[in-house]
Amino acid sequence: MEKMPQCKLEKEFERKKASDIIKAVEDQKFSLSSCEWGCRAFVTVTGNAMQKQNTDSMADFLDDGGCEFLLNCMEKFCATSEMVAAYSLLTVCILSWSLRDMKDFLGEIGACELVVFATSMHIGNPLVSEYGSGAIGLLAKNNIVNSFRLAEAGACDVISQVANLGFCPRFDNCIDVSSNVCLAFAQLSEARNANQLLECGAPSLVVELLKLHITNIDFVSCAIKALCALSSLNSKHREEIGRVGGCEYAVQVININQIETAVVQEACEAVMHLSLSPNNNLRLSPAGACEALVHALKNHLMDYPYGAEVCSGAMLNLVTYGSTARDNRAVLRTAGAVQQLRDAQMSTKVSYRAREHIAS
Repeated sequence: MEKMPQCKLEKEFERKKASDIIKAVEDQKFSLSSCEWGCRAFVTVTGNAMQKQNTDSMADFLDDGGCEFLLNCMEKFCATSEMVAAYSLLTVCILSWSLRDMKDFLGEIGACELVVFATSMHIGNPLVSEYGSGAIGLLAKNNIVNSFRLAEAGACDVISQVANLGFCPRFDNCIDVSSNVCLAFAQLSEARNANQLLECGAPSLVVELLKLHITNIDFVSCAIKALCALSSLNSKHREEIGRVGGCEYAVQVININQIETAVVQEACEAVMHLSLSPNNNLRLSPAGACEALVHALKNHLMDYPYGAEVCSGAMLNLVTYGSTARDNRAVLRTAGAVQQLRDAQMSTKVSYRAREHIAS
C-alpha cells in the first residue's frame, strides 16, 4: 500500500471525534454491535484527518485514547466479527500511513500481534486480506522493530496464505491484495526474518504473482520491490528466485516501456543481487540482461540516484561469476557498455561505489 489508503467517509461520522465514539461504545458496555459501529466510525474519523493531512486531528485521536480503544475492540471481537476485523485493520493502515510516531506507538501497544491475528482469522475474506496485508506492510515500513514483531507473530506465514487471493481474478481487489502482499514481503525482508520468508515460500510467491500480473504496471512496481528486497537477503533466496523464473521476469520489467524510472532502478538492483549467483547468470544472460542493463543506464539511470551504481554492479557480477562471464563481456561491449560506463564515470552525480564498479 504505497499510495494513500482508500476509504469511504460516512457523513454520519464526519463531525464526530474519537472521544464521542469511545463514550458511545462504553455506554453500550462494549457489545459486539457497538464495537462494529465504533470501528466503522474510526475509519471516517481517521480517514478524514488523513485526507486533509490534519495532524492536529490525529493528535487528538491519540490523546483521546483512540489507538488503545481500537486494539481493545480487536482483542474482543476480531476473531468472530469480519466487520470488526476489516474496519480495524483499515484504521491501522490509515494511522500507520499518516504518522511515523503513530506507527511506533501502535507497535509498542501490541498492534503488530493483533493485526497478524485478525488477518489470520479471516484469510478468505477479500477485504480483511487486503487491509490486513496492507497494515502489515505499513507497520513494518522503515521500522525494523515492528518488522521483527510482525515476523515473530507469524506475519510471513499469514501473508503467504493471503497471497492465494492474488491468484483469483474473480475478486475485484485481486490486484490490490497482490500488491499489498508484495509490499509486505518487501518490508519484512530483514536478515533476522530471512529463514521465515524462505520457509513460507515468499520468493516463489512473488515471482508467480509477477508472472500472472506482469501487464499491470502498478502491481509490477510492488513486485519488484519485493524481488529486490528478497534477493538481497542471502544466496538461498537468490537461488529460489532464479529457480522459479525470477531472473527472466526481472529483465522483462527493465524492458517495459513507459515504466517509472524508480521501478527500472529497482529491477536493475534485483538483477545485481541475483547475478551474484553463477546459476542465475546462466538464466540472466539468455534473457538479455546485458543488453537491458546498458539500455537502462543510457536511457534512464545515468543521472538517477544510485542508478549507475546498480547497473555497473550488475554488469560487474555478470562478467565475474559463472561460466557465461567471458561471453557476457563480449555481449556488453557489443551493446555499448564501455561508452556508457565512461560517460557514467565522467558524471558528477555518480557515487563512489559506482566508480569502484566501473574501475573493476
